[in-house]
Amino acid sequence: MVIKSLQVTGMSAKDLHNVHLTHKMHPYVTVSLSGNHKKSTDVHKDGGTSPSWVDLLTFPVDEACTDLLTLVFEIMSKKSRGGEKEVGRVKVPIAELLEKQGDGRAKQMSCSVSLPSGVGKTQGVLEFTYKFSEELPGGCENTPAPERAPPTGSRGRGLVSALTNGLTNGVTEGMTSAFVGEVLPEDAADPSEDAADPSEDAADPSEDAADPSEDAADGSQAAEK
Repeated sequence: MVIKSLQVTGMSAKDLHNVHLTHKMHPYVTVSLSGNHKKSTDVHKDGGTSPSWVDLLTFPVDEACTDLLTLVFEIMSKKSRGGEKEVGRVKVPIAELLEKQGDGRAKQMSCSVSLPSGVGKTQGVLEFTYKFSEELPGGCENTPAPERAPPTGSRGRGLVSALTNGLTNGVTEGMTSAFVGEVLPEDAADPSEDAADPSEDAADPSEDAADPSEDAADGSQAAEK
């Protein structure tokens, strides 16, 4: 894609329609490429119907789209109490400007000013000087380079491997615990709880053995009777 720089300067107008009945106009011009890249000149205070502007306005022009682009001039007038009013406009195809430039030197052009009140009605003339600069490559320089991912070193690979292994082991342990919980019922008896304690069931021989002294006393009491 090839981009040219279009420079517009030395604008002036003659015999414009006066949109103000009681005072002189304060005209300025807004220039655009088919409505895009709008740029405006300074206001020529009390410029009336024959104002002039020395501003230099520059526009980028893609050679591939020259047949679709139009240079649009909108002549406006500032109101004393605020606001603005359109005086007229001029439209020139970019292809026509390229064709008339020829040798590449600055050219002057004169166009009739169309009135906003109706189609085909004109009043006044707009003159301007224009020039296309040398061809400049475009597109690539204004396109930001894609972001590159930071390089992954050995430490980065080791960290990723450790995180991956830890995640895998955690999942495996969780699945194993769930499987064991399903196979073994929760109500399974604990053999350690059901086993009888032999120390509790064994009879104490000291409690069951008869006391010989008590039996002997009983015998002596019977003899006395």
